[in-house]
Amino acid sequence: MAADFRLRLGKFLLLLMTVPFSQAFYIPGWSIRSYKDNEAIPLLVNKVYSDHTQLQYAYYDLPFVCPPTGINHAGSSLLSGQTIPLNLGEVLRGDRIAQSDIELVMGKDQECNFLCSQTVTRKDLKRAREMVKEGYVTEWIVDNLPGATSFVTVDKSRKYYAAGFKLGYKDISTVGKSRYYINNHFTIVIRYRKAPGKDGERGGKVVVGFEVYTKSIGSAKRLDSGCPADKNDIDDPFELYLRPNGTDFAIQYPHSSYRPPESELEVDDGATIDIPYSYSVYWREETKIEWAHRWDLYFVNQEEGTRIHWLAIINSLFISGALSAIVAMILARTIRTDIKTYKDVAMEDGKIRNKRRSRLASGTRTPKIGEKTGGLLDQVGDTENDADVSSDEEALEDVTGWKLLHGDVFRAPAYGYILAPLVGSGMQLVFMAVGLLVLSSLGVLNPSFRGGFVSVGVGLFVFAGIFSGYFSGRVYKTFGGMNWRKNTLITATLFPGLLFSLVFILNLFVWARASSTAIPFGTLVGMIMLWLCIQLPLVYVGSYYGYLRTGAWEHPTKTAALPRQLPVQAWYIRSPQSILLAGLIPFAVIFIELLFVFQSLWQDKSGYYYVFGFLSVVSIILIITIAEVTIVTIYLKLCSEDYNWWWHSFAVGGGSAVWLIARDESLESKLPVAGDAAAQSSERNMSKRQNLSWILEAYVLTYSAASHVEPWLPGSHKSAVNYAAQCVQPDTLVPKVSPKLSEAFELISSPSFRNASIARLSGAVKIKTETFDDLGEIGVDKIWKVFYGFYEYLEIFPLVHEKLIGEKANQHAGSAVYFAVPADTGRGSSDCKNQLIATLEAVELLEAKFEPKRTVLLANGFDETFGYHGAKNLCSVIRERYGDDGLAIVVDEGATFEEAWGTTFAKPGGTSEKGSTDVTITIGSPVGHSSIPHDHTSVGFLSEVIYLIESTQYPTRLYDENPHFTQLQCGVAFSPKFDPKLREFLDKRLQSRGTCNANKHPLALEAAKLGPGTKYLLQTSQAVDIISGGAKINALPECAQDIVNQRVNVRETARVFFDHLAQVAAHVADKHGLKLQAFDGVEELSSIILSHNTYLDEAGL
Repeated sequence: MAADFRLRLGKFLLLLMTVPFSQAFYIPGWSIRSYKDNEAIPLLVNKVYSDHTQLQYAYYDLPFVCPPTGINHAGSSLLSGQTIPLNLGEVLRGDRIAQSDIELVMGKDQECNFLCSQTVTRKDLKRAREMVKEGYVTEWIVDNLPGATSFVTVDKSRKYYAAGFKLGYKDISTVGKSRYYINNHFTIVIRYRKAPGKDGERGGKVVVGFEVYTKSIGSAKRLDSGCPADKNDIDDPFELYLRPNGTDFAIQYPHSSYRPPESELEVDDGATIDIPYSYSVYWREETKIEWAHRWDLYFVNQEEGTRIHWLAIINSLFISGALSAIVAMILARTIRTDIKTYKDVAMEDGKIRNKRRSRLASGTRTPKIGEKTGGLLDQVGDTENDADVSSDEEALEDVTGWKLLHGDVFRAPAYGYILAPLVGSGMQLVFMAVGLLVLSSLGVLNPSFRGGFVSVGVGLFVFAGIFSGYFSGRVYKTFGGMNWRKNTLITATLFPGLLFSLVFILNLFVWARASSTAIPFGTLVGMIMLWLCIQLPLVYVGSYYGYLRTGAWEHPTKTAALPRQLPVQAWYIRSPQSILLAGLIPFAVIFIELLFVFQSLWQDKSGYYYVFGFLSVVSIILIITIAEVTIVTIYLKLCSEDYNWWWHSFAVGGGSAVWLIARDESLESKLPVAGDAAAQSSERNMSKRQNLSWILEAYVLTYSAASHVEPWLPGSHKSAVNYAAQCVQPDTLVPKVSPKLSEAFELISSPSFRNASIARLSGAVKIKTETFDDLGEIGVDKIWKVFYGFYEYLEIFPLVHEKLIGEKANQHAGSAVYFAVPADTGRGSSDCKNQLIATLEAVELLEAKFEPKRTVLLANGFDETFGYHGAKNLCSVIRERYGDDGLAIVVDEGATFEEAWGTTFAKPGGTSEKGSTDVTITIGSPVGHSSIPHDHTSVGFLSEVIYLIESTQYPTRLYDENPHFTQLQCGVAFSPKFDPKLREFLDKRLQSRGTCNANKHPLALEAAKLGPGTKYLLQTSQAVDIISGGAKINALPECAQDIVNQRVNVRETARVFFDHLAQVAAHVADKHGLKLQAFDGVEELSSIILSHNTYLDEAGL
């Protein structure tokens, strides 16, 4: 094996040694081609295009030019009129290259050859006149060189080319009317030189220039061959005008020189005119131009702008440098502040701890009843000592606002499943753009590679799908996404699908105009196959590696369970303003270079943009600038305590697109137009480009700015209802920052703290602190004794008893109710004990030396539903001691905050509840032995009753008194993600101010779609909870019984439920011959008995 390896290595080295002795020259798209004398050279015709419109047309599709004859010229394998194979880029850019009837023979001049005399109708003549008016240019090709119009520079020192030649020209008559002329004679000048290398020694020649000079020559004064008698002295050019012969005026005055208005010329009366076409060919030897530099003449005019390009780079470097300095200052300040904080923290901690200890030693405590106090808004205790401590603590709180967000800064954004595919598609576009710039800067992609830029761009975009899938998968997993295959499908179809849809829709309009710009159907099918058969699998592979193999990016901090409330944002921090302001800076970086790009795209299509070196440098600066602008913008957003930065950072990068579109529209408005028809055509195409630009821009920005921009969008829903006034939300109370908060969060997140908390909670749950309806007074009823044991259990929190001042109200403190419902099926003991234990665990934050700025009351009772023994006494003590306005904030276990539609709402205090009742259904039947059963037993009767009960649901109704009605209004007022359809129904509901139910208004049904938790807030519900019956396996049951629990909707009564059950029971009783005793207290054998103890109709507030 070693010998084989050495043999293969030797062959490889030998091959490398031959490389320096090999020579090759190749320009992508066209290699060097030499011709012998008298050898035929094909002339190809392509298309016509204009600087004033985006509609191009194949040359042979024009009805007023010479059609191909279909002959086969010597040396050509194609018949005239037959198209040559095109690459994808050529098709997409509207090329339609075909063999022409013009004969070119190397070195052979042709004074004049007659092409044809094309008969043109009045309609076709009108089209020719419009195309001349719009400045259409014709493109012919010889030896891969476009036929060019020759110009000289301003100083007349150099000659340069503009690709193409005019279809015709316009002249203004002496009476001020526009007259249009067709160029029908072509003087072709082919410049050649000796071929390089051995081909030249054998007499080969190469083409280095292709110039076309056009003339308009009238039909008169022509030879028998059809050629003009004099090509130089032209007195009568060929005007695109046909005298009207269908009007009364023309019949009466056949020799009048009067020209009717344009409207009369549009009358198609069958008249025709013949346009004669001819051409001349001249060969001129050019020794100053090398074949390798023959394209340089097309770029000479661009070389004059080199100084401007350097000015653009200097401008970009200045802006980028200033931004870099700002970013460096921000980072330096942040790092310096952190280092200073860590150095001073030990000394500050010691100072605060000593002063706190001295205050505790002095015996300062919470004031008793009757003591003078200003409530919790004032600090209690020694004012002088507290002032000193406060001043010391302020040193620790000089921290920027963004440090408050360590628990929210990496919270997954809304619609992350859309953002991840967009990020992936963005990386796909970046890879394509970088590849095109590199290949263009190296000269691989150049004008001689016709269609190469577009073809390679499409190829790079398709194969970059693997990068799109990789980054999309990683971002998606970072956001906590679970269905990576769904994300893959969205990534592969979202942006390409939208782009293809836009292209297809616009293509329909171009098809209708019979333009060569229209993409053929076969090409569209091929692009779909590239998309589905190549890109989609590559996206899948990339997503697999990004999501499963590489995984998510790790965050340095953990995300808190509850999101922070956002404070009011400054106007320049809000998304629309911030995006516009931030986008202005990158636009200023690339503004000057964009002038050249736009000029090439819109104003000078005959030229070529080929300064990709400058564009690459500016693009690198642009990328750096966008990154720095995004850093600064997000830094300001985080400093304002807004952690919703994911979408914002994505949109800020595209903010310059808004200014780009504005500049594009400004440039288009300055395009030169010729006449009204040209202006209308230009406006139509400007509108198409504008719509496409705005749709693409909206695609990039919709998900990031929709919540903020929606009120200003055309057609957005607006309402006259002031929803904010209907939903009272307290102002955000943002605590000051202390470095100790971070340490407290680290302590809570540690495994030791978590395991200890679990152990403490499980021990608390094992103590059955139950309460019942018939409990006696405290100290009398023996059941209360268990609460003493639970109180002793709470001594496992040493810091609570050491640091906090404990008091009792009505003998017990720090207890919790235990619901006699299994924890796995209902609320259970964890419902309240978890909150009590969590509250006491919070006190353990003192381990991290955290000290609150305000007095904190931990008021825990031992009952909830039956609150007259404990909770009522707690409330009385607190109110008597601190007064009605003595509490800055109240956090109640029943209702604090609720998240809905992506927004957190404050819901302090209590809430109204639905009424409730329990109905017992008892069915008796004759007893007997199971060996001789009846047709139906009491259990069977009861089953039928239960089936009928559950088969009927009560109607969904939303009344004004229902708390969810206010909740919906809160959603409209404060949630940007509120369902617009639900909002529309809510507006109509408020305008009608009537009962909202299934028959009158769809709001209730639409709101019920939010889920069962909302649905059963809007309707009376019923549930069969307990079923009993039978005593022995072989004995027929004497009776069967079930208890149905009903929750009565707001404004409705339990009587509706009673009547419904009575109807159901009556149906079963009549069917089986049973008696019905409905709520009358009578019990008889073989009957259905309905009874209830108590019921609650209206909800308590």
